[in-house]
Amino acid sequence: METARVKYTIELFGKEWRVGSGSVVASASCDYKSASFFGETLKVEVGVARMGSKSFDLVYRMSDLASGRLVCLGKTVQVLWHVQERHTLLIPDEFRQRVETYQKGWRLDP
Repeated sequence: METARVKYTIELFGKEWRVGSGSVVASASCDYKSASFFGETLKVEVGVARMGSKSFDLVYRMSDLASGRLVCLGKTVQVLWHVQERHTLLIPDEFRQRVETYQKGWRLDP
């Protein structure tokens, strides 16, 4: 999930979307639905499912690429954080607009 989370952020904003700030993972969960095995290729889908004033939820769906079999569902909660000043930040309109444009029509159905 971490690799998918970082890739999603980079695709959306580039490597340094806001100098001096970023998001920290406040919580992470993963519900396994079936086993995956060495040699299988997993498809990982990720997107923002909820956006609050200072935090947002990313949800994940991992499935076997060949069969479509669901392997797991996950969720992380990110909080925007000012690195130097060590406090939370409000989610800026720029972030909300980019997510909306990037995810237009996207849904993550289990």
